[in-house]
Amino acid sequence: SVPEKQVLESTPLSIENNRLKKETEKKAQTEFLVKSEQPNAEVKPVDCALFSLKTNPQILASCIESATGQVSFLRANFSNGTAPFLYSIDNQKSWKESGVFQDLPAGTHTFWIKDANECTTQSTANITSHVCQKLEYTFQPSMGEKFTFTPTVSQKYVLKISNQNSVLVFETNAIADEQVSWDGYSQKERSIHPGLYAIEISYENGLVQKGFVTILE
Repeated sequence: SVPEKQVLESTPLSIENNRLKKETEKKAQTEFLVKSEQPNAEVKPVDCALFSLKTNPQILASCIESATGQVSFLRANFSNGTAPFLYSIDNQKSWKESGVFQDLPAGTHTFWIKDANECTTQSTANITSHVCQKLEYTFQPSMGEKFTFTPTVSQKYVLKISNQNSVLVFETNAIADEQVSWDGYSQKERSIHPGLYAIEISYENGLVQKGFVTILE
């Protein structure tokens, strides 16, 4: 005789149950594989409207005689954003990887900085100016020579010349771009004393240049 247990397992109902169980296990396994291939977290796009980047650029002044100013954006000074960064000085027409801009004239300059998320911000830098040229002159009045000063700034200015005792011997007011000449004579004594004299040029915008002029015998 056939055991009762074996008879039960061979019934159509038990066969159907086994088939459904296998299909369920296969479906569960497939869903597990699909889920495992999906990223763990959804990547949300960056909202550039909330993007705020403080750059704190380093600024070097420019010479008056030529454009030598420099502005440097250092990653260590940034307060926000995602590297790498790109930089532009021409209203985003062109970009470069270096944050150093050289040979800039005095004045206010605007820069654009873009991070890895394509978020862009502006930064301004004001480059001041100073005199780089040494004002040192020599002339010989006895040979008919004169000291002639040519201004480096297009501003009204005052030229003062003093002797080694800080006594003013010559002073004149000049309009913008006007050349001024000195024949070596003191305006008070109307005499010439060879030696070293200090010159000071004060421009209307507050800039002051200083130098020396030597009168030869």
